[in-house]
Amino acid sequence: MSGEDGSRVLLYVYDLSGGFAAQISQALIGKQVDGVWHTSVVVDGVEYFYGGGVQQAMAGTTPYGEPVDIIYLGDTHIPREVLLEYIDDLKKVFTQANYNLFHHNCNNFSNELATFLTGSGIPEHITSLPADVLSTPMGQMLAPMLTGVESQLGSVQQGDGPLQLQSPLPGVTLPQYQPDPSHPATEPSTASSSAQAAAALTQLKTEQPHNVAPAIAFAGTKTNAHGGQAKDASMAQTAVAPSTAERKSGLGESSARAGTSTASAGTEQKRSAPAASLHAAAAKKAQFEELVRLEFARVMASGALSANEAAVQAVALARARAENMDVSRLSH
Repeated sequence: MSGEDGSRVLLYVYDLSGGFAAQISQALIGKQVDGVWHTSVVVDGVEYFYGGGVQQAMAGTTPYGEPVDIIYLGDTHIPREVLLEYIDDLKKVFTQANYNLFHHNCNNFSNELATFLTGSGIPEHITSLPADVLSTPMGQMLAPMLTGVESQLGSVQQGDGPLQLQSPLPGVTLPQYQPDPSHPATEPSTASSSAQAAAALTQLKTEQPHNVAPAIAFAGTKTNAHGGQAKDASMAQTAVAPSTAERKSGLGESSARAGTSTASAGTEQKRSAPAASLHAAAAKKAQFEELVRLEFARVMASGALSANEAAVQAVALARARAENMDVSRLSH
């Protein structure tokens, strides 16, 4: 999976509202929300996400359609075997039964996995979206109406057809994802969508009392994958602020394109490199991965650190050992 050069870790970002949230959020809840974000983490062409439990697929082939943004989170040196063991641990916590739209969702999963792989979480504007919505009176009013959406998102399985998010507002139709480019999606116009939302909003305000109590208790908590205990997900997790060069936007961005340039460059280098150099590089990569595995097991055995912290320390220790081994060889 990864040698000393590491593997790229990408965050695939999807807007489940199909652009509708950006159009009507200001009028609906009094705060601008640019999207209803679903995220997944992609490593070596495999996309990991949380819906009806932890799922994985070839990048770009999930029921969520095309990502609207692909963010480079950094490189990982975690061996594939260690990653898969960690994924198995996450599956015990991020189950279908435990899915919660506000506190235990796909973005919490992506944050945990990204932190394990790179030492940093995903962008804060994504993880803070539930708090932003619930901080408004209308967001609190809408919360009880989102049980259908929660049930839908918490049951997504790889292999399902294209996801069509249910609208929580009566009479409001959300844009539909159409995977076949030869048959463009039929989306409600901005005018008709806004009119539907305005009518639904008026009805809501008429039917609901003005002193609506928050339907969901929210204290800025996130669910931690280790032990299932809720805590502040922002603690010891630094949101990544990718540069313009690192950030890839647009519906045309796909998983194949994200990895093509790196794969092509690597292939050309391998073709031109002498066989002896390739053998040495492969041996060095295998040796480094083995060092990471050994250090990770040793650090975890101490019981003093979480898996996320142990992974970061294991990579650092393995790199130091590899450098010492190189120096030792040169001195003899």
